[in-house]
Amino acid sequence: MYNYGIISNKEGVIMIDIEEVNKNGRILAWHGAQKWDGLPEIKAHKKGTYEYGPGIYFTNHCSTAQKYAKGPGSIMLMEIESPRLLTIKDKVPLEDAVKFYESCFRLKNKKSVLNDLQRNVRDGLISVDTLINCGVNNEALAGSHGPALAEWLTERGFDASIGRSQANNEEWMIVFNPKIIKKFKKVPSSQIDWNNPDFPRFSSQIEKIELDKAVELDPLLNGNIKNNIGLKMK
Repeated sequence: MYNYGIISNKEGVIMIDIEEVNKNGRILAWHGAQKWDGLPEIKAHKKGTYEYGPGIYFTNHCSTAQKYAKGPGSIMLMEIESPRLLTIKDKVPLEDAVKFYESCFRLKNKKSVLNDLQRNVRDGLISVDTLINCGVNNEALAGSHGPALAEWLTERGFDASIGRSQANNEEWMIVFNPKIIKKFKKVPSSQIDWNNPDFPRFSSQIEKIELDKAVELDPLLNGNIKNNIGLKMK
């Protein structure tokens, strides 16, 4: 047995009870890795491989992980502690953003990054999402600067962010803080249930976890939730 909610049947195929995993405050994700050794860590990105910013990229669609694991790579089943998410509403003082990028030695296009920050300031604040995009759009986060920004974000209370695919029900999760990755396992293609390989969206899994926590603190909420669901169904 891999963990609560995750078992293998007699054919060796992994069977997953996503609700049981979520009850324990964790979400499930897939990751396609060309190389995975040791504990999770934020590694330097190559040019063009950090569209949503620096971090470890996860998907709820197994076929996407399979694509990134093609050839000698591995499909990874990941169990992640429900994260403190970065949202578009989160902001930091412009001074802090400038200080970070100024501290990056030999940062590519540093002048353009700093100019972009100044153009997006509002009342002395800049959204963290914009701060990241200034680095991404100026191709400034390759090499060691990506892990440095991921660490900077973690220190300010952000574990991860979520990006939505335009084509289907897929979501990406970009993890800045590798410490929230609690379990990981290489899964051969033969052990994946390809009739039902995908997980619910990360936002849905997190919402379910937060709802369960709220009900645990106030059991009366459970009845109210059921009543609301009943009203919506009528």
